[in-house]
Amino acid sequence: MRRIFVRAVSSFYLRRARGGGLAHPNAGSVVFAQRFDSGLRLNLHFHGLWLDGAFACPLGSDLAHFDPHGDVTDRDVEPSLLLHIGAAAIEGRTAFGERRGARQAPLRRAPADRRGPTVTAVRR
Repeated sequence: MRRIFVRAVSSFYLRRARGGGLAHPNAGSVVFAQRFDSGLRLNLHFHGLWLDGAFACPLGSDLAHFDPHGDVTDRDVEPSLLLHIGAAAIEGRTAFGERRGARQAPLRRAPADRRGPTVTAVRR
């Protein structure tokens, strides 16, 4: 999922840079997964920081050229993508990847009498 997130956001900056005439642009980002929220509940989500533009190293040069993007506006966010993700979530289906459109099994809680993993001794 993180890979899809990074690819989607980076492609936005790369398309803009190519449209501006930058050959072979690269996007710079740092993304990490946070597994728990402030209440120590399981809540996997991602934090990401992108350079606001793209950079490239022209052939024969040792220096990178940075092409600033400018402000991101509401027009830059594709509404159909948000609708696609929302519809998949409501239907309980996978939105992206190899299993796109497949039904997701619901998460189930453990019965009340099983509060943790059971350890069984094994004799040899």
